[in-house]
Amino acid sequence: MLHNGSVLCASAAAAEGRLHGSFNSSPFKVVLLASGRTHERSFSVCVYSSQTGAWGDVISAEFQPAAMEPLYTASELYMYVPSTLVGSSIYWLLRGNGDTIVEFDMGSRSLAMIEMPLDLYDHDKSSSFMTMPAQDGGLGLILVNDFYAKLWKRGADCNGVAIWVPGITIQLGKLLSLNAEHNRGPLSLLGFSEDSNAFVAGASRIGIFVVYLNPLRFKKIHERRDLCIFHPFESFCVAGI
Repeated sequence: MLHNGSVLCASAAAAEGRLHGSFNSSPFKVVLLASGRTHERSFSVCVYSSQTGAWGDVISAEFQPAAMEPLYTASELYMYVPSTLVGSSIYWLLRGNGDTIVEFDMGSRSLAMIEMPLDLYDHDKSSSFMTMPAQDGGLGLILVNDFYAKLWKRGADCNGVAIWVPGITIQLGKLLSLNAEHNRGPLSLLGFSEDSNAFVAGASRIGIFVVYLNPLRFKKIHERRDLCIFHPFESFCVAGI
């Protein structure tokens, strides 16, 4: 069952950072992620290259039960947010009976499963979260619950074991200068802009805001929340065109 895909510049797949060229001249890649119909713990990835005009070999992996608890089924597994590119790896957030992250390393052509932070589930069901590039590199995670945002970064403990490291907590009510009349409905996380290091959050009675993380500031972009998910994008200019 096909779940999601990513389109990226071939140069960005081979190097750190966002490298863009003109639309007509820059090679690109399409990466598709699917799960097995009969085996809920198996995932497959296939990559298309515009340079060769062909799809590559299917890369598959089967994960042990401990890495995917609670159990997913194909009908319950879905994706509602875009992928995140960090270095040469693409990350997809899977939502279903439980939550987890699938990593595809385009350099080693391997799949891995990353569990969510344990304290992520200390929050109520109105919480919304997405993967993101951490400000100083690596994989990050952002959660918006009620009127605050919390960040994590993927790091390592003293023994070199990968862990989630808690980051800053942002008081969105104070930042956005929301008064008691506004606090009738929680903010929801609607999207993340990797190039701008900013996230989009909103609520029906408040409107939609872009919150920039460095430096911390915001901009209101709409008076009402009419959409559930935003896909931020940025234009770019190629010299000489």
